[in-house]
Amino acid sequence: MIKKKVSPIIARDDASQKGKIVGMNIEYRLFGLVIYSKVLYTPDRYNKVSWRNNPEDRFLVEVILNQ
Repeated sequence: MIKKKVSPIIARDDASQKGKIVGMNIEYRLFGLVIYSKVLYTPDRYNKVSWRNNPEDRFLVEVILNQ
């Protein structure tokens, strides 16, 4: 049986212990063994402030949310 496991990638600042989600790690497993893994990053990882106005960034976020 193939299972999909999604875990967040959290970035933390040294000054404040609050973290924010900057991406996700997606693994597909067959009988507990990883057969495929991928990492998707949001524009927050690259410190982009106005990413909503860029169509490519909107497409990236839509792809991440629809996985």
